[in-house]
Amino acid sequence: MLCGLLCAALFASCFGAAMAHSRLAPADEYFGRSKMSILEINNRIRDCAFRANHGVRPSRLLGDAQRTQDAMDDWSRKYPGDPWLSHYWWRLAKLYALMPSATAHARESIALVRFHQFDRSK
Repeated sequence: MLCGLLCAALFASCFGAAMAHSRLAPADEYFGRSKMSILEINNRIRDCAFRANHGVRPSRLLGDAQRTQDAMDDWSRKYPGDPWLSHYWWRLAKLYALMPSATAHARESIALVRFHQFDRSK
C-alpha cells in the first residue's frame, strides 16, 4: 500500500512538472531581469514600434527592446509550450527591423530564429 502511494505521488510530481512547462504563462508572472509581465512585454513592443515609426533614433530604443528580449527569453525558458511565444517573437523581430542599425539587425536575426523555434503552425 505504501509503495503504491509513493509511486502515485512520484507520478503526480513528474506529471505536474511536465504540465508546468507546457501551459500558458500566467498573466501575473514576471520575467527577465526587468521583471516584465506579458502585458508589459506587449506594451513595450507596441510603444517602441510606435516610437520607431515616428523617427526616434535606434540608440534610444535598443535598451527597451533588449530588456524586452531578455524577458521573452526567460518566458520562453519557463513556458516553452506557450502558443503566444511565436507571435511575440515575430513582433519583436518586426520591431528590430524598424531600427536601421547593425545591433538591431543582429537582434532581429535572433528574434526570427526564436520565432521559428516556437512557431506551432508547422
